[in-house]
Amino acid sequence: MQILPEPVEAVLFDWDGTLADTVALVTAATNEVLIAAGFREIDEVAVHDGMRFPTAERMVHHMGRRESDPQTSALARRLADEFYDAAERLGHLHVRLFPDVRKMLDSFAAAGLPMGLVTNNRGTTVRRLLAHLGLMGHFPVVVAEEDVSQPKPHPEGVLAAGAALGVRVRHTVYVGDSLTDEQAAARAGCTAIGAGWPRESVVHSGRNTFTVVFDRPSELVDAVLDRAARARVVRPGGEQDYHE
Repeated sequence: MQILPEPVEAVLFDWDGTLADTVALVTAATNEVLIAAGFREIDEVAVHDGMRFPTAERMVHHMGRRESDPQTSALARRLADEFYDAAERLGHLHVRLFPDVRKMLDSFAAAGLPMGLVTNNRGTTVRRLLAHLGLMGHFPVVVAEEDVSQPKPHPEGVLAAGAALGVRVRHTVYVGDSLTDEQAAARAGCTAIGAGWPRESVVHSGRNTFTVVFDRPSELVDAVLDRAARARVVRPGGEQDYHE
């Protein structure tokens, strides 16, 4: 049974918990703004659980508010802005790539495979972290929360990234670590790949519904590049094309 599309025209990634281990950063920045606003400090487990929400909704969740009334919503938006400011200031102290992720991205780049990011994080924050890590050149397309009207699990961001890269979404794979990622990919019509390398990934739970899971970045590289290579046809004159 064919699992990955043939050919794979592009690879899209989630950011937090897929490429970068950002739990420590999100925890530090979240607690800074929560404590300043008079709320209690929370631990990394609670922060990771809340990272399935867009940031303002996550703040409502951490505040312990069940109903998003206008006053709560306004406070949550303010705390979200303050969170991003803190994350940009603290990012260089806390953020790190998961093992072998840089090698994976370098391999895709060397093969000429387009890559993009689709995140519920703020674009300026993610781009600053990418620049800090020396990865901006790998991602010509970053679709963030301010670029869409509906965040993941809605497919808008995945579809927008595919369109910006000029690829067919059905020939695209989306790599993530949460059910939100899986749902966004499935609804967009592209292959949902579970990143099994983060310890906290949902793929290690019984809730995993990804099309396929890879436990190591190198396994993803081998599968994707093999699919692309086997689908490549060289025409007379050296021109390359693909057959489905």
